[in-house]
Amino acid sequence: LTSREILGNQGENLIRLAWLYIGGGFVMVAFFFVCASPPIHKRIHAKGRLERWPIMRQIPEIYDTYRKNWKLTLAGLVASFAMVFTFFASFWCGMMAVGGHASLGSVLTAMPVIDGLSSIPVSISGIGVRENLFMMLMPAITDVPKEVARDASLAGFACSVFWAVLGAAFFLKKRDRISAAELRENSKHGMGESEA
Repeated sequence: LTSREILGNQGENLIRLAWLYIGGGFVMVAFFFVCASPPIHKRIHAKGRLERWPIMRQIPEIYDTYRKNWKLTLAGLVASFAMVFTFFASFWCGMMAVGGHASLGSVLTAMPVIDGLSSIPVSISGIGVRENLFMMLMPAITDVPKEVARDASLAGFACSVFWAVLGAAFFLKKRDRISAAELRENSKHGMGESEA
């Protein structure tokens, strides 16, 4: 079976759009790293180009931090993959919770496309877009009814909202925060000590 036979013409176009969107993001990040490399960056700034924007001179230093601390960068990537896997798996758990039966691999296959397209800013937090994509892709991939796919999407999103609210409750505790006035006061004390 071809992808057009499984997903239909519209579904196949959605997959192409998603991979274009996701692939474009990867290409853009790679392009930034290339432009920030010292030889390319020196050439871009030759003859005083872009002197009006001081931040442009700092970009190589910002990206060089990732190169110098490559072990931390690698650890961050591993942690990021683990978090994305957990986020995607929550939708599989949502599928199981609403009575759908699909393999974890099937949900993990569809989720990059669904998440990529639902991150396009056409709705608040992808609500509606995500559900429609679930209803389009999941029945084709896993033979799950559209209603179950929609409910699985909502259950997975509810799980994300739950963890976001729990995190916000911890974040909003007074002992964990510092005000701008306290930050200024601390910096003044720090400067006074260094001058002494």
